[in-house]
Amino acid sequence: QRSLYIIVASAVLCAVMTLSSLSVFAASPTYNMSSDYKGGKYYDNFRAVDLVGDGVRDTLAIALSQLGYHEGNDNSGRDGLSVDGDRDFVEYNVLYGKLDNNQGNGISYGYYWCASFVNWCLRSAEVSREASAAAEVSCRRWLSACKSSGIYNEKEGYIPKSADIIFFKERESQVSSTHIGLVLYCEGDTVYTIEGNTSNGSEFSTNGNYVALKSYKLSSSYIVGYATPKYKTAENTGEIDYSGKTFSAGKYISTDKIKIYSDSKFDAEVGKIDAFTVFKVDKVEGNALYVSGGVVKAESVKQITARSDIRSVSYLDTRGKKIYENTYAKVGDTINITDEIPERSDAAFLGWAIIGGDELLSPGDELTVDKNIELYAIYDDTASLPTEKASEAISLEVTEPVTEATAKASEEISEKTSTENSSEFLTEDLSVATESAESEFASESDSDKALPLPALPNMINCRSTLSAGASAAFVLSIAASGMIFKKKTDKKDKK
Repeated sequence: QRSLYIIVASAVLCAVMTLSSLSVFAASPTYNMSSDYKGGKYYDNFRAVDLVGDGVRDTLAIALSQLGYHEGNDNSGRDGLSVDGDRDFVEYNVLYGKLDNNQGNGISYGYYWCASFVNWCLRSAEVSREASAAAEVSCRRWLSACKSSGIYNEKEGYIPKSADIIFFKERESQVSSTHIGLVLYCEGDTVYTIEGNTSNGSEFSTNGNYVALKSYKLSSSYIVGYATPKYKTAENTGEIDYSGKTFSAGKYISTDKIKIYSDSKFDAEVGKIDAFTVFKVDKVEGNALYVSGGVVKAESVKQITARSDIRSVSYLDTRGKKIYENTYAKVGDTINITDEIPERSDAAFLGWAIIGGDELLSPGDELTVDKNIELYAIYDDTASLPTEKASEAISLEVTEPVTEATAKASEEISEKTSTENSSEFLTEDLSVATESAESEFASESDSDKALPLPALPNMINCRSTLSAGASAAFVLSIAASGMIFKKKTDKKDKK
């Protein structure tokens, strides 16, 4: 391996200079997301969400980032970009695991997904299964769990709140619930929602193809009741009017293709923003939203997050998967990195690395929070640059055998546990008794920890060609070799 360090040293050093200029996002995967999903725009939307540590805001931000997502006919359709998929293959089911719903898809990720979408949003926003009473793909069982935990409210006389879980059922159904979603807001006698596995129209639908916005009268016979998870709250998170009557600076998603104009006169078009794309608004004047390169009209958009003085610190492995819950602080505050050490049986933990930084931080070190910060766990044998970050902003040229081998290894590992825990159920009310949800937080196996990462062969003007056989060795021990990071020595290392 040491000989390989010399060969690729220039490419890696160039990569560090490139990565240091990238934007850093706060929403990070809580599980090994599929390569199909990572290849689509909805993963980019997910990564663009700024988490603020407030359960309500973060859950709805994650949910809104997925507006327009469409189910697929097979695993390749998990990117959400299908135009005719109708076999329920979605990324949200990957978190829960493979099941057989007798829909003709066998034991797979193709099954009814309204509940798994809500579960996915909650877990991605770091809302625990205890706070939401369950982590389910069964509407009926989730409703029962909410009642048992005391967070459930019958619809009569209750005014739903933002990020409540809303339970529905078809009028002819004999079970307690057959469909669920999230409440966006309530106004007058109408509740507005965001739901998965529903239609893109105004009608009630328990088995559609989209993530879409809906609205219902509070008296609707389809509504069963609501549950309010025990969300964490945070101050200084910025104001969001989910009704869209008022706007503020922050992140938005377009609900249709919108035009970019040169100024607020809206008479000179200079570009477009595609439908269901997350974009940043720097300031607002009346109905003019100022974006990079121009102005857009305050229509056909939904606000996701608001500008605030809260920033996050994430603790991740080298694949970008969260190890610990985020820490949140005001801009300019100094915090202490967690004292916990992400131990592994096969390697020694060396410290935490920041993209663009030149030193390793130790547990307990002080850190000034001036932006969203992602800390990557570095070990003495598998420490590597988080190549996923580079791929979000730079076109990487990796040899085809390397890409296929890496993607396949990742998929096989992420699917292993869920396949073993799969169960059968017949309809959306799910009569199955399974604990497969536990797989979402299952500890990593040794093979998962040692997963070979793609190389960094083509960074701007840096080029290095590696064979497929060398790709596994390209899990660089950058900290041990001393090429990239230097260990802090101004305080004692903590065990």
